[in-house]
Amino acid sequence: MQKLPNYIKPTIALSIMSGLVLGLVLLIPYLGVFSLFLFLIIGGVIVYILRRANFVGIFSQKEGIAIGTISGVVSVCSAAVVFLPIYLLINFIFHLRGMYSFFATSFSTSIYDLIVIIMMIIFLGFINALFNIGSALVAIYIVNTYFEKDKPSEDIGEFKIDV
Repeated sequence: MQKLPNYIKPTIALSIMSGLVLGLVLLIPYLGVFSLFLFLIIGGVIVYILRRANFVGIFSQKEGIAIGTISGVVSVCSAAVVFLPIYLLINFIFHLRGMYSFFATSFSTSIYDLIVIIMMIIFLGFINALFNIGSALVAIYIVNTYFEKDKPSEDIGEFKIDV
């Protein structure tokens, strides 16, 4: 069995924690839009945290794509695990018709509604993964150039091109 790279488990853990926090922030009426913006940059933030904690020396583009994909899907799924039950409970108690009223109008949802909700969560996770790949790649470029500045440059000698 192939061993996982050392940045996978911290990426999953950080994505779950950020998704849980952003799932709670989604419940606050006017901060929900702000948390949707934060979903798009989770990949870049995780790259920065992993580099500061020295989990990886210099990130490659392959690692950035993996971190962005994992952080995008996992954060949306963990936010949905927090957001949906609490929102359904609030909606059941107070019968709110607000920003998310199209999403769940009563506490009793059918199996069809649950299948649609699960499909929407997975679809949003994949869309979020695409945006997080971009933010992770930008963060990798910035982090690699910033942290490489601190290291002493090595003299590689003379460079010649023979034609």
